Amino acid sequence: MDCLHVDPAAGDRAWVATGLLTAGLGAFAAAGAPKPPPYNLTLPVGWRDDPVAADAVAWRRTAARAAGLSHEVERLRLEWAAGDVLPRGGNRLTFAPASDEEFLTMFRRIAVGSLDDETRRNVAAMGVEAAAREELEFYLGCPGEREWWRLAYGPDGRLAGLAIPSATPYARNVGFLGVLPEFRGRAVRPDRAVGREDRQGSGEAQGADQQGGPGRGDRADL
Repeated sequence: MDCLHVDPAAGDRAWVATGLLTAGLGAFAAAGAPKPPPYNLTLPVGWRDDPVAADAVAWRRTAARAAGLSHEVERLRLEWAAGDVLPRGGNRLTFAPASDEEFLTMFRRIAVGSLDDETRRNVAAMGVEAAAREELEFYLGCPGEREWWRLAYGPDGRLAGLAIPSATPYARNVGFLGVLPEFRGRAVRPDRAVGREDRQGSGEAQGADQQGGPGRGDRADL
């Protein structure tokens, strides 16, 4: 769930929004949804310092919590802006395509010790194997091109991680970046990183999301 608008003339906007979210969640449950969908807020950089934006978040957050969406996660969305100059490439990482089975193996390995909220929750709920398979199936089901996916190798030729340039129902993006546990904390990353920062949120809270179940945004298991 992404759009939640209440006319200011309606009075208590949080109260009205609570009813809307509750009705929406009820409709998903009645249709057989296995878990509540996330409620996402996509927010501009510096929104906490903008009184109007902060107020818009506040009544939505109050409504989400009242509707039972208590787990909140904030993610940063980084992107190149028009006119940004790409950094010069280096030789720290090389990339190569791989089979679905190889990516599944990588999802299993990356899940170990991950600090990503969604990965940790999925592993706790269903175990590493099921969580890895769900991750693979999700990205295979996205509208991005499967041939874009790459495994990353360090200068010594060892596997270091993976990158999934893709497209979600929202936009084209680098949907998933993952670094193997043994390479974490060593500044292993593509030389062409990202340039401008956005925040998003939801009822688990992505950017500032409030949600009842894990959401899907741009992910990084680093």
